[in-house]
Amino acid sequence: MTWNDFFETGSVATYVVFIAGIVAAIIGFFIRRFLTRKRPRIIRVTKENEALPVKIDPEVRGDVAITYKGSEIASLYITRFSAQNLSQDVISDIDIKIVFSGSKIIDVGMDDPMPKRNTIVSTFPDVEECRINISFLNQWKLYRDQMEFNIFTLEPIEIINISGGGRDWKVEWFDKPKLSNDFFDDMSSLSGMQLFNPISQISLIVRYLPRFIKMIRK
Repeated sequence: MTWNDFFETGSVATYVVFIAGIVAAIIGFFIRRFLTRKRPRIIRVTKENEALPVKIDPEVRGDVAITYKGSEIASLYITRFSAQNLSQDVISDIDIKIVFSGSKIIDVGMDDPMPKRNTIVSTFPDVEECRINISFLNQWKLYRDQMEFNIFTLEPIEIINISGGGRDWKVEWFDKPKLSNDFFDDMSSLSGMQLFNPISQISLIVRYLPRFIKMIRK
């Protein structure tokens, strides 16, 4: 075949169709592989918020007494968590461990839309941790199924780690209050000129956008 033969209209069209077919087959292979890939099965545990509904001012502590279940307290912190199944399947026999520091647990509370699920929250008087056993969680997207629980402490707590996992699933955890605090702290640290500087704005977006996307991904 000569170059003149190659550049004839029919020959060029044949080769273009041939190359296009190969490219389409390769793209189709990767699309099919992406759509049929095995998706991770994840239980998302989120620290939703923390509140201080009860605190006695030191100046009046000797004149005011507040008790919680028979014990006198000066303050009461409530940290709320939620657990959701982000996968496309039901996940059973869920065991989650929360390790924290700052205060021992004085009580726990649960808000489970399925009382028959028999969720168990275990606390340990000498260890700053608790375990949550959930018999199953339906997928969040389809059923909006989740389990919420509150940890009651005398002082604010800092989460050290949240872990768990089983056959073909794992736990990931997310701290909403920390993300909000970090973001606004960084925003407030910018001077007036930096706040309106495109480079500073882009830097802030690059640092926090992936974390906010992770927060809303369900």
